[in-house]
Amino acid sequence: MATPRGTKRVEGDMTARGTAVLTGLLGQATLMYGASSMLISGVPSTLINNMAVTPRIRKIAVRVEVPDGTWTDGTAVTTALTQFAQTFALPTSGAASQFMFVQPALGGSSSTSNGEGHAFFQAWTNSTAQIVARQTVQIEPDINATQVDFIPLGKPFAALGATGVMAAISARGCVGSPAINFAMRTFTGDPTIASTWGASLLGVDKTFSSTTEDYNSGDMAISPGTVGWAQIGLKVPSGSYYGTLDIILAVKY
Repeated sequence: MATPRGTKRVEGDMTARGTAVLTGLLGQATLMYGASSMLISGVPSTLINNMAVTPRIRKIAVRVEVPDGTWTDGTAVTTALTQFAQTFALPTSGAASQFMFVQPALGGSSSTSNGEGHAFFQAWTNSTAQIVARQTVQIEPDINATQVDFIPLGKPFAALGATGVMAAISARGCVGSPAINFAMRTFTGDPTIASTWGASLLGVDKTFSSTTEDYNSGDMAISPGTVGWAQIGLKVPSGSYYGTLDIILAVKY
C-alpha cells in the first residue's frame, strides 16, 4: 500500500442558518483515482446555538471549478472539543468511479436558529495514482487530415506495477466533432527508444460533438510488461476537425 496522500489543514469560523447542512470549510481537491477511501479528521473547538459540524465529500470529474453537485455527508459532531475521524468509501469501478478528484469539507447546521462555530480538519486518501501529465493539445486538420496522429502526453513514467490510466479532458472550440482515443508505448531500457504505439485503450473513440465539453475516460487498463518505462499518447483519427483539449493524465499502480 502506498503512503496516504494528505491535504493541507483547514481551519476557520463556521455559521449555520438552519437544519440543512451547508458547507462552511472547504478543503483542497486531491486524487480520487486509485483510491478506495478518504478519511477526514479534526476537532470543532467552539459550537454555539446547537451548532453541529458534518464531514462531507464531493467528487470532481475533470475541473476543480466544476465539481459534482452532490455531497456525501458523514456523521454530525455536536459537542465541542470532540475529536472525529470518519472514513468515506470511494467507488473504484463503474460509472461512479469516473472522477479524477475528491474534495473534503465540513458542513454546518443548527437545530434551533443561527449557529456558530470554529473547527479544523485534514483529510487523506489511499490513492496509488499520480498525475503524469498536464498538457494542452491543439487538434488541427493539417496534422491528421489523411492519417492517424499520435501525440505523446507527458514524459515516460515508471512501468513497474502500473495497472491503469485515467484522462480528464476539458475540450473547447470544437468544430467538426473531433474524435480521440489513447494508446500506450513502452521503453525497455532506454527512455529515448520507444516501441510502436499499441492498441486503442478506449473500446470506442470519444467524439466531442459539442463546442465545449468535459470528459473523463474512466479507468483504462494497461499492462506494460517487463520494461522500464511506459508512455500514453493521444490518438487522433484522420479527419477535418478542430479543437483545443486541456488534458490531465494520471497513472494507477
